[in-house]
Amino acid sequence: MWSALLPMLLLCFSAVLYWLAPIFPQNPMPMDLLLPVGWCAAYTLLATPVLAVAARLLKGRGRWLWLLALPAFGFAGYTFGKDRLPQKAASHGKTTPALCRLQFLGMDGLDHAQLQAMGSELPNFQRLYAEAAWGSLKTVSRHSPEIWTSVVTGMKPKDHGVSGYTTSWLTGTALELPDDSRDWLGQFVYANTKFRTRGAVGSNARRVRALWELAGDYDRSSIFVNWWASYPAEPVAGIIISNHAIPWYGFTPELLDHAEPMATWPAAEATSVRAVADQVVAELGAGKLRRDVQTEEGSRYFLVRDQISWATGRRLWREKNPDLLAVYVQGADTASHAWTFTVFGKEHPDKQERQVGEEEAKVLFERLVHSAYRAMDQRLGEAMAEGDCILLVSDHGWRYDGTMHNTKPDGVFFAWGPPFATGEIKTASILDLLPTLLHTLGMPIAKPLPGKVIKDAFKADYQKLTKEISSFGPRGDRVSVHPTSDDAEHIEALRALGYVE
Repeated sequence: MWSALLPMLLLCFSAVLYWLAPIFPQNPMPMDLLLPVGWCAAYTLLATPVLAVAARLLKGRGRWLWLLALPAFGFAGYTFGKDRLPQKAASHGKTTPALCRLQFLGMDGLDHAQLQAMGSELPNFQRLYAEAAWGSLKTVSRHSPEIWTSVVTGMKPKDHGVSGYTTSWLTGTALELPDDSRDWLGQFVYANTKFRTRGAVGSNARRVRALWELAGDYDRSSIFVNWWASYPAEPVAGIIISNHAIPWYGFTPELLDHAEPMATWPAAEATSVRAVADQVVAELGAGKLRRDVQTEEGSRYFLVRDQISWATGRRLWREKNPDLLAVYVQGADTASHAWTFTVFGKEHPDKQERQVGEEEAKVLFERLVHSAYRAMDQRLGEAMAEGDCILLVSDHGWRYDGTMHNTKPDGVFFAWGPPFATGEIKTASILDLLPTLLHTLGMPIAKPLPGKVIKDAFKADYQKLTKEISSFGPRGDRVSVHPTSDDAEHIEALRALGYVE
């Protein structure tokens, strides 16, 4: 009996440690051994009834069945668990002078075809085509949190840890749970119990250092506004206005009064963000708008939310004089979503016939999509009037045929300013953006990054790279924020889009 019971006890112990390991990121236990063994343990325990029956059938030799089964589960454990291993210790490289002060503009869903089709309606984008290095970006996902986290970490989604739009906590606590779609045992438990509280994915899901941490490591001042999966805001040597600091659900007085804890860093910045929000909502008469990605009113909500993010970023750029300002806006994407849902009825994997007349679809396209693109052009003009350099990108393009961005069309890339070349460059990748940002800021680049500096975006005199380093080191401490309840409205909105089940 003990020949089977002892392995069972050891596997139970390692399984418990596996589930606890992500909760305590500073855990001194040997994580490189613990995580794969823990994954192995969880699935070996699941197989116990089958192994027990087989042991009975094999009689005396059954006691060795564990030894035959464990290598297979151990291999699976290593394959899945290795993605969650901590990073190596940081190695510090030298900085060089930044090439310029940089505004990094993330404009979700922009597409070259639409920018070029609107032509003179978008005079500032036309300036970029004439004066900037520009091209297309291969994306890494169809899900915005995954892509924009890849942008600031330089890593693929499976490596940086932000997976989809949601994350999970142990109900009633602030302890995050492992939430890997490959872990079908865990997913089964989540789906059939109330152990899990589910909400919008946040910064605690990230396993690697982000640009807002790296900038502080090398004495570059940075400000990030409304970036996906930046809540809760981490203590950094810079400013973070997280995506939950900007009103998340609507602009009614009660929703504006709902302040999330740790939504900004430093915390005092929340007061200034609220003042900007009150002013923008009053000026635009948006006090009754609520979040909805499928309707025209919902599209207007996101444009107002963008304006709050944009006005906050402009204020900080003028007042703080940072080396890097990064602002994310999404009005072009959400307007395109609203148009697609109105015209085609829902998201489709294949091209579809319109559910409304051609003329009605054209009028709606002007009112929604063209309006959003003109808003982006206006913001670009403001940035060009106040900055040395601009790097403007989108996470993916759009298909206005009912498929939205299911096919992951290419995003856009523009690099404008004294160090940058002029004209079209070869297609790059989302993963090339972080190395390119680091190069522009005069910071070293870590060898494990899969992407490379987009060298042909720079003039010849600015293409000499800094020396590579072996690692940026592990990410900083996570911020503990206690979830109060399921983020039901957010989950339902994502379900309507087909982003979660």
